Amino acid sequence: MSCPRKPYIQDALHVVRYLKGTTDLELFYPKEGATFFTAFSDADRGSCAFSGKSLIGYYVFLGNSLVSWKTKKPKAVSKSSCESELRSMSMTTTFHECTKHLNIDCYYIRENIEEGLIDNSHVKSSLQLADIMTKSLPAHQHWFLASKSGLATLSQVQLEGGVKKLSSADD
Repeated sequence: MSCPRKPYIQDALHVVRYLKGTTDLELFYPKEGATFFTAFSDADRGSCAFSGKSLIGYYVFLGNSLVSWKTKKPKAVSKSSCESELRSMSMTTTFHECTKHLNIDCYYIRENIEEGLIDNSHVKSSLQLADIMTKSLPAHQHWFLASKSGLATLSQVQLEGGVKKLSSADD
């Protein structure tokens, strides 16, 4: 970018301000936690203006602790928002990179729902944690969802009785 236009410079400065303002945020894991997994997935439809591909994002929690997250653009173009969501659910539950056929994804999800391995629950839009991975959100919604993902400052965790971070002098 030898001669960037003003909108690109403004976007870059926005990212720098965001990064500078979040250097104290960390993920914390309690000593004792639940032993169940909860996953949130989301997909948009064709958000890439150049390729028409969707964005797929997911969060996976062990108890209340975030253990895995990802946003990616799938290799195939989805023809509907339903197809995007199915691909997102499949990616979330299998942690694999290559999904070759949508019908296999559908059968996989259906089989896991029937066996009780996946609880396909409705989540209110304002509480959909994976939205932060696929959508541009207003600041208040972004920070609300970020706080629900387990991001906190060290002082917040200590006040709430969380795990104490060891300094290098304590090692």
